[in-house]
Amino acid sequence: MLLLDSGDMLFARRRNPFDSRVRKRSRAAFLIEAHGRMGLDAWAVSRLDLRYGLDALQAEARAHRIELLSANLVDRHGACVLRPYALRERNGVRIGLIGLTGPWGSPDGAPSPGEGLQLIEPEAAASRALREIEGRADLVVVLSSLGMDRDERLAGRVDGLHIILGAGDDRMILIPRRVADSLLLQPYRRGEYLGMLEIAFRAPVPPMLDDRDREQLERALLRTAPGSADAARLRLRLEPFGRQTSYRAALRPLTEQDPDDEALAAAVEKQLELEADLH
Repeated sequence: MLLLDSGDMLFARRRNPFDSRVRKRSRAAFLIEAHGRMGLDAWAVSRLDLRYGLDALQAEARAHRIELLSANLVDRHGACVLRPYALRERNGVRIGLIGLTGPWGSPDGAPSPGEGLQLIEPEAAASRALREIEGRADLVVVLSSLGMDRDERLAGRVDGLHIILGAGDDRMILIPRRVADSLLLQPYRRGEYLGMLEIAFRAPVPPMLDDRDREQLERALLRTAPGSADAARLRLRLEPFGRQTSYRAALRPLTEQDPDDEALAAAVEKQLELEADLH
């Protein structure tokens, strides 16, 4: 399993005037620690996450062994200030993870870039990262806080991005969108849902097939007379599932009753008590 976050982890998009700065920072620090305890593999930093401060964010991430990614957040010289990508391997499949940070200056009160920081075009940043991981990744996953419209444009302009896991505009994507050879997903907002994507990998990757389509075809085949022309057509449509990459996507709602780890539940309760005393 890979546990990933595409950004907007720490702060609400709309400011709450009744939530103090010290309380919000305490909650943000707790969220980083909690994700570290859960074994977060990679986190693509969004502009809202950067409200924590880049230096402080990097220090917290190092302390909790979390990899921060952004291929398009650069300094005044054009050099990446975070790692642009990470490489992981699961069950013999080499996975490239590319981070992209959403644009500044959005109407939701996004922060200024910060002294010496700027964002370059995500298409150029993703293309550069792809060149650097060429031959080292079988499956390429983008963690993006660009928002769905920009994710669709990215997928249409840059080949080789197999999966784009998005954040940035609170879309509930129950069925992955297809743009060119890319799958686009978002898990909705404020940590209320867990997005789960299961991949049955077979090279080459595209086109990827939806495992739910296979199930529908198999059910239709059971209702079809054996030896009929319709049965033959259904079996023909089922054949690619044995030799091409397939996937299954789902959104799982999270509730307050979810933590079954006693230590985690106790930590959440302690944090809520702490926040109640902060002003």
